[in-house]
Amino acid sequence: MRIFYRGYVIDQIQSPDSAFTVLGLRPTRETVALHDTPRSAMHWIDRQVTKQRVIEAGWFIPSSVPA
Repeated sequence: MRIFYRGYVIDQIQSPDSAFTVLGLRPTRETVALHDTPRSAMHWIDRQVTKQRVIEAGWFIPSSVPA
């Protein structure tokens, strides 16, 4: 099974333990995470998308800034 979600790909690994890999954005599509269910993979992707948008908006300020 292959799910395309928010630009990422969730792909099922054919093994005794059913697992799902999250493949990153194009063009490289490298494996970025491993999850037990497609739902947990989707939650991980949602967090990554939100984190990236916060960084791009400039809202992220590191806790320690050298003087």
